[in-house]
Amino acid sequence: MAEQATQTESALNLISKGLGGTAPGATAQPGETNPATSPPPVSPPAAPEYVSRADVDKLVSEGVQKALAADSTTRADENVRERFIREKMADLPLIYQQSLAKNGDPKQLAQDEQRIREQYKADFKKGGGVTNDIGGNRAGGAIPPGQVVGVQRSAVENIAEGLKRKN
Repeated sequence: MAEQATQTESALNLISKGLGGTAPGATAQPGETNPATSPPPVSPPAAPEYVSRADVDKLVSEGVQKALAADSTTRADENVRERFIREKMADLPLIYQQSLAKNGDPKQLAQDEQRIREQYKADFKKGGGVTNDIGGNRAGGAIPPGQVVGVQRSAVENIAEGLKRKN
């Protein structure tokens, strides 16, 4: 019986060597290890990589430059947006001004302004507000009878007209 167990063990060892390891239930021969029960080989730790002060200075400098460039772009966009609001949207309430896009692209700002103005008109009408049509939106562009079209005059013409009225 002991001889049969030794033969089975030998057969298992031969099979496992063909498969690249020790079969379950087989015992390792002297000088062999059982990969199922032994820990994997450990490689020696890598030597630490040292970074020079110049490398650190370069990395920090690049990071700071990127942050400053992003900040200046953001500030430039904010300046363009604020100027656009002052020049084009000063007549709208603050809540509508604040809904303007947060970028410096003039085309996008102009499109947003039109969208915001349409929203303001719709909100104004929902609230019961009434607007008077002061021209430009009539069918065919016709001016109603009796309506005077404003004429642009120069400053000199306005002064001359004022002096005539005074006399």
